Amino acid sequence: MEFATSLIFAVSPRCCDFFLPRSYLVNYFDTYSAVPLFPKYDRKDYLTAVKNSFDQVQQLLELLICKERLYLLVILRLIRLLILIGLNESTFITRVFSLFKYLNNKVSFSSAKIKKYLKQKSKESVINVLYNDLKETGCDSLIIVYYQLEDIPSKISKWEKCGIIKLTYNSAKGFRSALQQIKSSVVTGGNVISKNQSQDKNTGLISGTLKQLAISDCPKAQEATRKIQVWFRRIYKRVVFRSDYDTLFNKIYNDMTIFCQTLIDEKGKKAVRKYNILLKGQTVNVIAELIMLQEKMEVIKNRLKKIINNHPSGTDEIDSCFELEDDLKYDQYEKVELALKSLSITENSSKHKEANFEWLENELHQAEDIIGQVWECIDECKAEISSFYFTENFISKKISKSQNSADETPYGDCDDWQHTY
Repeated sequence: MEFATSLIFAVSPRCCDFFLPRSYLVNYFDTYSAVPLFPKYDRKDYLTAVKNSFDQVQQLLELLICKERLYLLVILRLIRLLILIGLNESTFITRVFSLFKYLNNKVSFSSAKIKKYLKQKSKESVINVLYNDLKETGCDSLIIVYYQLEDIPSKISKWEKCGIIKLTYNSAKGFRSALQQIKSSVVTGGNVISKNQSQDKNTGLISGTLKQLAISDCPKAQEATRKIQVWFRRIYKRVVFRSDYDTLFNKIYNDMTIFCQTLIDEKGKKAVRKYNILLKGQTVNVIAELIMLQEKMEVIKNRLKKIINNHPSGTDEIDSCFELEDDLKYDQYEKVELALKSLSITENSSKHKEANFEWLENELHQAEDIIGQVWECIDECKAEISSFYFTENFISKKISKSQNSADETPYGDCDDWQHTY
């Protein structure tokens, strides 16, 4: 809904000159390689599209307001979207304020943020509230998106004086370049702080606090330090994994987009429309998951191998580890590899160029079945590994080791394999 409404603003029949949150630009326009287009709608169709968006938001909002505690964040996002509709299409600002007044009288909201939005009665005041609200998150801000044409100044550029950044462009390439600059920085007030600077500052503060706790004579403080360190390591590993996945996903998507354009050039847009939708959607997701599964299997296989090497053979437990390792190493890994080769636009390009929708749909169903089978095997391996790690002897050794060093993670080995993926 947020993305669709943003795209409507981007094809306004007038000059593109509108407000958007930085998060919209990064999460939607950058992720899906969208670019504000040249004016496309005529005035009547444009207003109809805006009205449809407004009505959808209003209907959803009225359904959720009775369950504010459950849907607080969703309600906030819907209210912000209504404000953007009012700011970017002035003919709707009165309707927005009327709806806010109605909601404010009908429902007793507990959220101070929601109340603050609903009490606004002027465009200037609601811009200030939205600007400050987004800034408070620490990772978002209000942006002016402006398509620069000769002799047509931005009507909302006056807000730059208040610290709102303006993304100016006059071509698709110019938009992508300006977007990367917006993406690479976090805007706070009128200053631009790089992500690395912000992270370094926070890391240094946390590290210093943990060191002070670690050298404390209080046993509770030392125990708290160890627990915090375990938590930070787990969060860090998840962030690294997510970053790796996003990088991989974007690369696959970009390669797929190029291949889809090749198909359009060869066969025509209409002939490959459905096939390209499946390629850039479900196929990208499945390929990314198959590749990440290969890495997960490698981690689990190494854990099994370590157990096999460190324990005497001949027991039922070790025999089970051997069987699981062989299943993972040969059977499951081969299935994943064959599925990847079949879906690959480089290794199987000739088949993909046939643009056979039924064939691709069938291959994706098979790949999803394989993913399910591999996950079952991985879960079985994890259960077997746990039977070796979570023993009284193992835990007592880890506790003893962690007490000798404040920087050690208690139960470090099992923590590593359980939370890396």
